[in-house]
Amino acid sequence: DVLDAMVAADRMLAVTAIEEADTAGGNEALLDRAWGYVDSGDDDAASGLESKAIKDYSKAWEWALRSLDTN
Repeated sequence: DVLDAMVAADRMLAVTAIEEADTAGGNEALLDRAWGYVDSGDDDAASGLESKAIKDYSKAWEWALRSLDTN
């Protein structure tokens, strides 16, 4: 189904962003926070809360980017 594909794609983007940020030396505490949002998204997706899962994966991606901000 299309919604499941969207959830899977958003998860893949979030995980890729976190892994890339980690490789680039991102802040470990912020990356841990990002992984927490991936875990929440996984829980939401498993519970049929696709919209919430997508929001969680978006937050994970956001925190991955923040981990690289050195200002």
